[in-house]
Amino acid sequence: MRTHLFNPGNPGTLDWTRSISPEIRGHPKNYFLVQSLYNVQQGTTLKEWGAAVVIVYGFLEIQKGKRKAFLSGSREAILAARQNKSCLDFSVSADLIEENRVNIFESWKTKKALNEFRGSGPGEDLSAHILNASIEEREVK
Repeated sequence: MRTHLFNPGNPGTLDWTRSISPEIRGHPKNYFLVQSLYNVQQGTTLKEWGAAVVIVYGFLEIQKGKRKAFLSGSREAILAARQNKSCLDFSVSADLIEENRVNIFESWKTKKALNEFRGSGPGEDLSAHILNASIEEREVK
């Protein structure tokens, strides 16, 4: 049984791959996004497509009043990850509801690439701001 986000046969369904500008569609970092949207539109699941990615997601609880500094200090790691050819996405963002919460999302082509990059995690100055962490990692096929 397939799970569809929308029905490709429905005339009211948008063609997401055409709604992405040619500049974004043609950029190598965005290949996975465009391909994924195309596969969803065609009703193809990731498992059928044969792709496997590693997803890291969760949140960090940051010391009161230190979230802005933590986010600013994360900029260098975010840039480094996004420049890594094996990184599909990397985001560290402020939660809109909880004042001291930072949301984490990463997507990597391989577990090996993720592990190689992990050595460049937050330095002691950023780690000192973290009170609690709830991070999960899953391989999605």
